[in-house]
This record gives sequence, C-alpha cells and structure tokens, in this order.
Amino acid sequence: MKPSYLKRLGPIRGAILDVSPSHGVGGMDPEGFVINRVNTPHGHRGEGHARELMRECLADADAEGVTLYLWINAYGDMSEEQLSAWYKRCGFVEQEGLYTRQPR
Repeated sequence: MKPSYLKRLGPIRGAILDVSPSHGVGGMDPEGFVINRVNTPHGHRGEGHARELMRECLADADAEGVTLYLWINAYGDMSEEQLSAWYKRCGFVEQEGLYTRQPR
C-alpha cells in the first residue's frame, strides 16, 4: 500500500487519501491498514475525485490482500450519515463505529 493517494487539482490544491499500518490496534488485523484521511478541497467536492482515489486504494488493497479500516470523523459540510453511506457504497461494513473492508 502507498502511504498517500493524491490527485492534483491545480498548482497547489489536490484531493488526498492517506493510509497507515494498523499495527493490530484494537483487534485489527496487524497486516491491515487504516484510512486516516480522505479530503477534497471544498470547491471540488462532488466531482468524483475522492471516489477515484478510493478506487485506486481499494484496488491496491485487493491486489495485496489487505484489510482496510476507518473511523468516520465528520467535519465541514459533510455529515456522519453522508460519510457512512459513501463508505458503505465503497464496500465498507460498520460494526460499533469501526468500518472494515475485506480484500476481494
């Protein structure tokens, strides 16, 4: 897995998705990775940039047989419900606040 997935949206702006090893914290698979951040600049939301980065990350996770984890931290104009629905469409399953996606 790459530590970051980036799509440039101009000379100084970009959408980003960051991951890091889970280290087995909280019962997670020690070989798994945690998605720490998915961010698209406000003026570029809804254009599919985060979806593109997520697809790239999911493809890498599937190719490497890696389980992905995340917690939702809603901020700005995105609600927890919106984020939950988006991650579920990406194949994540929620259990007690932790979202997990097994490799395919």
